[in-house]
Amino acid sequence: YTFLRAQGRPVGRSLVEEDRIELASMLLAKAETRGVTVLLPKDHVVAREFKADAEHRVCCDADFPDDFVADLGRAAGAYFADKGARRITLGRDCRLPSPRIHATLKRELLAAGLDVIDVGIVHTPALYFSVFHLEADGGVMITASHNPAEDNGFKIVSGRTTIYGAEIQKLRERIEQRAFRTGATPGKASDHDILKDYVAYIANNIQ
Repeated sequence: YTFLRAQGRPVGRSLVEEDRIELASMLLAKAETRGVTVLLPKDHVVAREFKADAEHRVCCDADFPDDFVADLGRAAGAYFADKGARRITLGRDCRLPSPRIHATLKRELLAAGLDVIDVGIVHTPALYFSVFHLEADGGVMITASHNPAEDNGFKIVSGRTTIYGAEIQKLRERIEQRAFRTGATPGKASDHDILKDYVAYIANNIQ
């Protein structure tokens, strides 16, 4: 929107297709100058970006079809396993595509042999809290944060910190190389109402 306003062009509630293409082209050009690796999907104009920050956010329907989400789940599962992780938490926001993404991602994380604690629909701080409170080895939050409703993405916690930069690129490399793994036995799935614990923790720490 800032890009369009700077050109004196009207901005409605959503970008029209030619604006999206122009904006995507500009962002791709900037990414190249900054050394950011960008994955281009086979059948879409909008880029799948593995950005050099702590998350991966793009237009959901165009860039997160089930096959890509499955590959990302397999890559994340292998990444976690290589780090010695055994148990992780998984949360999602309330965007309409989140249940589909959640189901596919959860299936592949379990197939990698990880135990998955599903903390349900939560905000990102609650997902981070769940990793510490439940003493998990990591976590995945499905969200595009403040981005528009049609977007979605992932925030991945390994150990006690979100992954970014070169670590994000390792997921891309795993997908390109098909460097996945299947656990000797599938992981176990469980549910946990982390918001109860989160609210209690906050309340108990109010002075």
